[in-house]
Amino acid sequence: MFEIEKKELIEFEAMLFEQLSPTESIVLTKIILHPDYLMSTEEQALINECEIDFPDTINIDEIPKFIYENTELFSKIKIASRKKLEGQSTRLFEESVVNKIASSIEGSDNEIQFDGLDRVSISLKPEKILEKIIGLRQCNNHLRSYIKP
Repeated sequence: MFEIEKKELIEFEAMLFEQLSPTESIVLTKIILHPDYLMSTEEQALINECEIDFPDTINIDEIPKFIYENTELFSKIKIASRKKLEGQSTRLFEESVVNKIASSIEGSDNEIQFDGLDRVSISLKPEKILEKIIGLRQCNNHLRSYIKP
């Protein structure tokens, strides 16, 4: 009895692997940026290097909208520059949080004001997300038919 169940389980796992492998191999490319830190002097040099032209009159609240509306522009940035931009944005964000915590510990103020915690995450290849969703739905439907014949 145990051997039959073991064989059925192995067959089920093989079928599941076969169904999920193509979907799992789809790579989603995204970038996460912190709008408050895109306005810093350090970031501006890198943004210019990446050939992203933020409007001169853009304010901090308009940056997420600009990023979403210009996803294609961000997808054309070379991978190394994109990683550097994302890493530097994250580093500046983390340094700011650490400094805020440190200054609140040193001071008598027990409250920490965290402004600028926003982040923008964009998919650089939205068609890959759709492809992955379709693959997962197909796998789900197949599993339902396997479980409930």
